[in-house]
Amino acid sequence: MKNLTYSKKFSLVFVAALVSGLGDGLVPIAFALQSHRLDPSGRGLTTVLIALWAGRFVSSLVVRKLPTPSRPVPWMLGSDMVRALAQWGLVAWVSITGDSIAAFAVSSCVYGCAASFFAPARFALLSQLFSDTQRTRVNGTLSMLGDVLFIAGPMIGTAAVLTLGFHTVLLIDGATFVVAMLVVLPFLQVRRAPAEPADAPVSAPAASADAATAPTTDASAPTNSPATPPAASRVQLPSWVHIGLGTWLVAALVNGFLGSAGPTWIMNAFDEKTWGFMATALAAGSLLGSAATIVRALDAVRFSTLQFLMLLFLAGQVLALAFSPVFVLIAIVGAVASLFMTAAGISWDTLGQSLGTDALVHQFATRDQLVFTAGTPLGMLLFAALSGFPQAAAIALAVALVFAAVATRLPAARAPRTVG
Repeated sequence: MKNLTYSKKFSLVFVAALVSGLGDGLVPIAFALQSHRLDPSGRGLTTVLIALWAGRFVSSLVVRKLPTPSRPVPWMLGSDMVRALAQWGLVAWVSITGDSIAAFAVSSCVYGCAASFFAPARFALLSQLFSDTQRTRVNGTLSMLGDVLFIAGPMIGTAAVLTLGFHTVLLIDGATFVVAMLVVLPFLQVRRAPAEPADAPVSAPAASADAATAPTTDASAPTNSPATPPAASRVQLPSWVHIGLGTWLVAALVNGFLGSAGPTWIMNAFDEKTWGFMATALAAGSLLGSAATIVRALDAVRFSTLQFLMLLFLAGQVLALAFSPVFVLIAIVGAVASLFMTAAGISWDTLGQSLGTDALVHQFATRDQLVFTAGTPLGMLLFAALSGFPQAAAIALAVALVFAAVATRLPAARAPRTVG
């Protein structure tokens, strides 16, 4: 493992993300089309989505309680294998009994449960593979890849379902997980350094910028271990992480709300094609955010500032959707909000991977995942509850976003600068 160069390590990570992302891009549209064929009312698709998010949320709670994995790749391999079996098992079941929303929901729930183990493990792996100076570019490139696949996914998925069929798409998705597993096998033995004695002091990064940028341990060889519960229990995340998680929870809730409100309001006010243009504008904004990070155009901007701007523009997007009759304005504000959300997300991930110890990185990743798996479906439920009061809901969410933006300016929310 030590003999692998940065280029080799990054190439393997990139290929694994590409293969996995191609499969992930096929599945949402495949389930949407097939669920609509079975239940045109949309209730079937809603049931499948709720099952997916329920699985992710419950398993996120489990992952958060588990000790930090000494080797992250086995977690990734296990997650990929379960998700592949969920897809292939669904194909086998419906081939015998026929398609059904209940079968789709069970498969989606299993898929969601497994997915919650993958993200923290990959997060920890990137922390161990790459140095502080490499992580921003790595995270930015992977984010840009995700943006490209997000744009291409619906088109590829629709064509694949219409030409190959729903069952074939599921088989292909399962196969992409197997290929991704083979690609990351060279990292199987990646592990952190031996644990410190249980009575050794454990120091978490300070909340101040100066202290946090000078950790006493190498990020690629952290020293905390689940084998030393007394030490691990004393590990505390810095204050800027706690405030950041709170502000991300507000953003996730609003994103979940917009996931349902956005297409509904746009298509009601304009037409179906206009929502396609809006989705493209959001994806383009995210792509620009990734590109700006890769070329280091935002190196001088702190995470808290990026998130402050993201929250304000997100508030503007909500208000524009609810009140503006001008589509161009809605699209521009949404694209800028998406740009800052992506840039802030990359900076946030890079900071979390630079916390200095595996225990801190694991805490960060699992809490971050829990925030998004809880906030997003809550936002969807909030839209369902307030669908009759769109303008009042938009004002309330905008106010919440402004309060969250103010919180990012507190001294305790001041995060260290990322190392580019």
